[in-house]
Amino acid sequence: MAEISTEIEIDACPECVWKVLTDFPAYPQWNSGMYEIRGEAKPGTWLDVRVRPVGRLSVGFRVTVLRAVFGRELCWRGQLLLPRLFAGDHFFTIEPLGNGRVRFVQREVYTGLLVPVIML
Repeated sequence: MAEISTEIEIDACPECVWKVLTDFPAYPQWNSGMYEIRGEAKPGTWLDVRVRPVGRLSVGFRVTVLRAVFGRELCWRGQLLLPRLFAGDHFFTIEPLGNGRVRFVQREVYTGLLVPVIML
């Protein structure tokens, strides 16, 4: 298993952050790494995601939305062939701090036999 996590405090209400997070057509305006997402943030649906890691070619993949709780959390899972080989769960969590502020946490958890090879 491997995990990557980052967080930031934002001067905005949870609903405002959720609106930006789930406005997938607007991603190219502000997100150079994950620059395209097609689909809807609804549990059980598919999202088509395109990413451009720094110094690498862009790659596309399909993920399944696991959770979408308005103003709180968006979570999806992507996998390579079988979950036992390689799967990644991507969590976006919005934690209200009060006074119009939130903590935004982005976390990825990777599991499977190929984690040591892919995560080099």
